[in-house]
Amino acid sequence: MDLDIGVIASAFVMAMAAIPLLCAGMYMCITKNINAIHSCHHGNVEAKNEDAYTIRMGIGFIVMSSGFIIGCIACILSNTYYGWIPAPLTFIIGLVLCLKIQKKYNGGLFS
Repeated sequence: MDLDIGVIASAFVMAMAAIPLLCAGMYMCITKNINAIHSCHHGNVEAKNEDAYTIRMGIGFIVMSSGFIIGCIACILSNTYYGWIPAPLTFIIGLVLCLKIQKKYNGGLFS
């Protein structure tokens, strides 16, 4: 199968978007380090909720990255640009999830 250079470039862009999101999400889930999130975004989070907040934000980041990973694989396997379908969908789902978590634990986007 001959891969189109545009498909390869597209898969590369998705991989480069997925890697930092996935790494940040995994770091937040594993370490539960609230300082991984900028202080202006967690200033009102109560100490008893820090672990739950950090884990849930990490999951939101992982959800955002999942569509890029699936899309990257889909582009390469199908030699089409259909991989761009799950990428924005899961990114938006993950972003909405992070915003809801932010609202619940911090009271808003900023402290």
